[in-house]
Amino acid sequence: MATKSPRNDNASRNRKVAKFGLAGIAIIGVGAGLTSAAWTDDVWFTADAASGTIELQGRVLAVETDPSYTPGSFQDADTEGLSIVIPADAFGGLTPNDDLSVTLELYNDGDGILALQPAVVEVVGDLFDDPGVTWDISAYSAPSIAPAASATVTFSIQTPDWDGIEGQGLTGDVVINVQAST
Repeated sequence: MATKSPRNDNASRNRKVAKFGLAGIAIIGVGAGLTSAAWTDDVWFTADAASGTIELQGRVLAVETDPSYTPGSFQDADTEGLSIVIPADAFGGLTPNDDLSVTLELYNDGDGILALQPAVVEVVGDLFDDPGVTWDISAYSAPSIAPAASATVTFSIQTPDWDGIEGQGLTGDVVINVQAST
């Protein structure tokens, strides 16, 4: 019986390792060949991007005391100290039991839908110190305004049943602030 020499064992083992190594390289090569394409193509996309604008404008639409009142153009009055003036005769010359109003129109001159926040009204002066004088601001005709659309809100002042000289010569100021957000 022939005995194997350690040299033959090493040679046999080296041949087996070489065979497995070559087989592994062949499998990797075939796999790589199957996944590479002879042709390739690309698609690229581009887009322009820009931010939108928010621009709420307003005007006096109607004055109850002046049926012939013609509204002016919309104005941008978003700076403190700059406001849209309600005509003096709208609430001038109040008498007992008056209920006078003006309709204000809001316009969206921006790009997005504007959600209207509750109007903030500030009244000052001895006219409004009289507990019988009340004021009211209506709900908006719409809770939001689409671009190039408008909504209205009405502000009114009611006087009590003054008697004699009561209520004469009283004055006051009204500031109405309307805010919108996107």
